[in-house]
Amino acid sequence: MPTQALYLLNSTFVRAQAVALAERLLKDARQSDAQRIEDAYLLVLGRTPRKAEVTRAKRFISDFSVAYGKGPAESAPSDLIAASEDGKASDTDKPAPVNPDDIDRTEQTPVEESVQVRNARTAAWSSFTQALYASAEFRFVQ
Repeated sequence: MPTQALYLLNSTFVRAQAVALAERLLKDARQSDAQRIEDAYLLVLGRTPRKAEVTRAKRFISDFSVAYGKGPAESAPSDLIAASEDGKASDTDKPAPVNPDDIDRTEQTPVEESVQVRNARTAAWSSFTQALYASAEFRFVQ
């Protein structure tokens, strides 16, 4: 189901669970990455990974850790941010909604909590475990 897939990719709760699992997997420093990958597959999918899956997961975690450490290449250009003279975004800069149901009638803006990781390695493992959670194999019981 598409809504289920989007929830598993975008939910703060799922991201928090992915971080918790990543920290659990990284807790034992004596374990190899291959053992951690096998543990993740067993915990999330209830099966051992195939050899190709272990290889792919190792490469993903390595590449993600390196890319995470580099950070964004550049910040957003300032001309993309619409602001009034006092530096605050103006409500008049927003396009008028076409559909009357799209009008925000609340006075409170929902605030989503952010999920923070300790370092690049935890971020890589968190992203990997979230990908397992978001997989079709996790979503559907066979």
